Amino acid sequence: EMLATANIADRTQMVGFVDGLQKDLLLQGADLFALTSTSESFGMAVLEALVVETPVLVTASVGLATVVCDRDLGYVAALDIDDITRSLTEFFADPVRAQAIGVRARQFTITHYTWDKIATDLVRVYRSIIDRQPLPPELE
Repeated sequence: EMLATANIADRTQMVGFVDGLQKDLLLQGADLFALTSTSESFGMAVLEALVVETPVLVTASVGLATVVCDRDLGYVAALDIDDITRSLTEFFADPVRAQAIGVRARQFTITHYTWDKIATDLVRVYRSIIDRQPLPPELE
């Protein structure tokens, strides 16, 4: 097994699928949430981590990678072992920055990704379609 080969089996747990309270507790207790995916259209799990102040490490193919990068909500790496290692090293080297990222991530998520905000934006999109007006720039 790769964990044994890497000599980390004693400090790694493979929990499999989790949901509900167990998922919430794992995200809240994590120092970092990593989603190193070849393709992820959005990344709802990324938002779930951000809202509980857990910094994220995502690869560039995760839909929210641009937001994570632009808003400094975590670390974005290429889908490459060296780049992922560099991001992990950066994370572990600066716990103060990681904590600040977490606080910023929660605030950003609450401001931009609550159901109220999403519903309000959707109404604005539909209104602009009905009125045959261009979308406001922030909704494009």
